Amino acid sequence: MIAAIEWIVGHPLIAIASSLLVCSVFLLGLANFQPSISARAYMGDIPFTRQLADLEETYSEDRSLIVVIATSGETLFTAEILQAIKTFTDTAWGLPTLRRVDSITNFQYSRGDGDDIIVEDLVESPRSMSREDLQNVQEIARNDPRLVGYLLSADARTAAINMNFTVDFDEFDTLREIESAVDALIQDLLAVDQSLAAHKSGYLGVTLGWLHAIEKDARILYSSTMVIIFVGLCVFFRSIGLGMATLMLAVLAAACAAGSTGFFGVVIGAPAIVGILMVFMLALADSIHVVKVALLRVAQGMEQREAILASVLFNLRPIVITSVTTAVGFLSFLFSDYEGTRIFGCYVAFGVMVACILSLTLLPALMSFCRFPVPQKKPAGLGRNPLAEFVIRYPWLPVAAALPMLIGSVHFLRQVEINDNPIHYMQEWTDFRQGLLVVEERLTGSMEIMFELSSGEEEGLSQPEFMRQVESFAAWLRARERVRFVNVYTDIMKRLNQNLNRGLQDFYKLPESRELAAQYLLLYELSLPYGLDLTHQINLDKSATRVVIVIDDTPATELLAFLQGVEEWLRNNAPAITVSKPTGSIVQMTIATFETVSSMMYGAAVALLVIGIIVLFTFRSFYPGLLCMIMIFAPLLVSYGVWSVISGLFDLSTAIALCMVIGIVVDNAVHFISKFQHAARELGHDPGDSIRFTFHTVGGAIFSNAVVLCAGFGILYFSDFKSNATMGVLTSLSLATALIGTFTLLPALLMLRRRGVGA
Repeated sequence: MIAAIEWIVGHPLIAIASSLLVCSVFLLGLANFQPSISARAYMGDIPFTRQLADLEETYSEDRSLIVVIATSGETLFTAEILQAIKTFTDTAWGLPTLRRVDSITNFQYSRGDGDDIIVEDLVESPRSMSREDLQNVQEIARNDPRLVGYLLSADARTAAINMNFTVDFDEFDTLREIESAVDALIQDLLAVDQSLAAHKSGYLGVTLGWLHAIEKDARILYSSTMVIIFVGLCVFFRSIGLGMATLMLAVLAAACAAGSTGFFGVVIGAPAIVGILMVFMLALADSIHVVKVALLRVAQGMEQREAILASVLFNLRPIVITSVTTAVGFLSFLFSDYEGTRIFGCYVAFGVMVACILSLTLLPALMSFCRFPVPQKKPAGLGRNPLAEFVIRYPWLPVAAALPMLIGSVHFLRQVEINDNPIHYMQEWTDFRQGLLVVEERLTGSMEIMFELSSGEEEGLSQPEFMRQVESFAAWLRARERVRFVNVYTDIMKRLNQNLNRGLQDFYKLPESRELAAQYLLLYELSLPYGLDLTHQINLDKSATRVVIVIDDTPATELLAFLQGVEEWLRNNAPAITVSKPTGSIVQMTIATFETVSSMMYGAAVALLVIGIIVLFTFRSFYPGLLCMIMIFAPLLVSYGVWSVISGLFDLSTAIALCMVIGIVVDNAVHFISKFQHAARELGHDPGDSIRFTFHTVGGAIFSNAVVLCAGFGILYFSDFKSNATMGVLTSLSLATALIGTFTLLPALLMLRRRGVGA
């Protein structure tokens, strides 16, 4: 190994060409790089996605883009506003891939005409309607359970236009075309009345929000991070050339990681794209140690090429150990149920190992062509670092200070609530979250749950007993506190029965015979216009129906309790009905994420065990291995204890951050202990001088490393993805805590064992 490194330093051009040639294999994969903004693609083939796909194949896919219209006036039911909504609705039918559009104007209102059923738009010619007509239409709409809580608020001041598309989530050009056209329609609508405001929501709205967040992060956040880090590197190294060499290595490692996904033909989900930035930042860690030690050797009078060789050999073992432990931390993502998370962990782990190899091959070759800064002054001896002197003199103080912090952190962690909801993945300041806030406050809930209720026989929907059980189920649901809307076909059957009985209120009930119900349903379907049929509500042979429930934003634990209550009610009150598992785009992600967090915790435990074994095997001594494990647990306990006070919630992003940080925070301890062992074993220093030597040789690199990584991860706070922001904040907090622990608690524990690790 030493001969290979000597050859690399002696033949830098060949080393550079060879490194780039090997990397080009994976860089070619960038041509097949496939980012996806589909939440289902990120989740992968799990029972929830299969179940939802089966339900959507029978009825309709959830590709809804909802435009919510709110007025600051008394009502939306004015001729001008209704005409604007009607124009929007009629024009929307021309949007690309549109399958269906529903609004209060094209709501299919039925009435009886003798033995016939007349079905027509609730609002056909708003401008020709009198004040009495407008008032009458408003009363009809406000009293129809099929509208209130779905397309109209109870106070008639907020309405929704629900557009459902057949677009694929990864057809970015079509998505942009749809959004641009919808935005133009919104602007035309808002121009009608200054009291109007409009917001976008729906599952397709979530997808568009993810697309905008990815583009914004790539355009602003990632580029800003690279600039900030490059400037920081130049300041730390006092050399633009060394800063460029380090930056080049990090960019190359990140590109190889991204290219590997294309090379192996896997798709990166939207939340996992941030992994490319993570590889970039983690690749800096090894490079900084190599450069800083080389600069120190030059400052001590070594020739540049010898200094580079000495630095690589000096850092060889800790770089390999820290890269492997970091990779193990990311490979713990394999325990996640989500395919996107597993891919995330694998390609970042691959990128970390690429960075490890490049830092030992490409980086020293590049450094050979850089001009090292002239030393400001040649250091004499080990120097007197005030922090090192304090810890050497009072080693018990850091330990005494750490104990209450750790105990307090454990106390606060016990109060953490596990919860996750994909609608919270976007920051509060984004348009999507702002629109969702309006939806929840003024119109309906944000979580849609779907069931399929099957009668078990063709045309079974017309069975009186089946209809009665479905109606009882709907009534029970509407009495639940969090339920805002229930869509069941029995509401239509009751309305039709009333229509064909002279509109009398007493007949607003279910038909009493199967034949009558089947006749009503046939008449109604024949009267519906194209595009507004009942295929989204009943299946083709009329043996089953889809029930849609809309509830308020609900924590995962309470959602699971609600769904359990639903299943118990159906089991006890409608045993003859075959019921599918509850599903829905938002709900399935909430439940699946809640369940996968426990898998991630198991993965974190396995990662800790593997890292512990690696460290023990490497140091061949129990005590340094124990110290490394302490320096993993202590920063994580403190940082997550602080997080529990700030947030109190534990979700997928915090679980991912935990698995990720486990492999990162150990880096400082490995470098520190390795240098301490070198001083104690090979140089014969006592514990105090070994601490001084370690601070002198590696303290600057550890500090620079932590600052760069904290800045890089910390800037993720400004991502429109709240999950990225959470990971960034938690990682930065953990790295900062690990830095403090490395400079205080770790040397204190080494000093308290007076014989030293090397004894």
